[in-house]
Amino acid sequence: MRKIRILQILTAFILFFGLSYIVYIINPKPLTLVSISINPDVELVVNSDYIVEEVLPINEEADVITSDLELIGESIYTATEKIVDAAVETGFIDEYSDKNTIIVTAVNEEEQARKRIEEKVVERIQTHLQTKKIYSLVVKNGVNDEIRQAAKQFNISNGKMLLINRAIIINPELSEEELADMSIKEIQAVIKDNVSERHAKRKESINELREIWKEEKDELIKTKRKNFEDLKASLLEESTVNLESMTKEQKEKMISERLKARKNEIKARIDKVKEAVDNALKDSVSTTDIKNEISRIRQRITEKSN
Repeated sequence: MRKIRILQILTAFILFFGLSYIVYIINPKPLTLVSISINPDVELVVNSDYIVEEVLPINEEADVITSDLELIGESIYTATEKIVDAAVETGFIDEYSDKNTIIVTAVNEEEQARKRIEEKVVERIQTHLQTKKIYSLVVKNGVNDEIRQAAKQFNISNGKMLLINRAIIINPELSEEELADMSIKEIQAVIKDNVSERHAKRKESINELREIWKEEKDELIKTKRKNFEDLKASLLEESTVNLESMTKEQKEKMISERLKARKNEIKARIDKVKEAVDNALKDSVSTTDIKNEISRIRQRITEKSN
């Protein structure tokens, strides 16, 4: 009797886990697409454990900075930090400029999951940059009234409408109507095909292209280093102190102090812009709209300061 009872329990367990597996196969957890827009623009396809499964470099600048990055298999947070670090290393993010902007967009059919990952990625980027004393606006694209109205019109989720919006930005020849009838995976495939088509226009193989991109990345790194040396030289030239009477150590100390002062000024200007950004971005739809609005805000603040 006891053996029969044990057999019944084992059978129940097998049926439960077997059915659970079938349900999982039929209805797998949805993937999330996370876009990091700096120019370069990189999109990361992330699973429910926040692990990167696919990397889509949206433009040529993204091809270059991701050419030697190992992102697949990394957490979304580690992958994002690597992308930001590569943008700093190549000068796309300039630590001595107040014009840096990073826009994060997360796309998932489940709105709470979309908001959660978007907020966490923004927070992680902000913390990562702060530890390096690099200052940038980091903003969420998010869902606005226009996205909600369009989603309601097509009877689809806000997340799917955001993805459609991203796809049209990448390829303006696409239409909302045709994309609305597609699944999330199909729209992601359209974006991936656009990247592949852009690469296919080049005569080189993908391996040859990677080598070209790595060389271009090395050149950008060299240019960034040269620009930094030029900046230090200009700071010395601006000094009213007699440089000939200063030792090398004294010059280096002066440069260090002036660079620190410049970063403090940059932080103060960016903090002012941040105060004005949130309300102003409520009606922004695309990353281009957001960047244009931020530029207008920066211009207004600069004019008031003068």
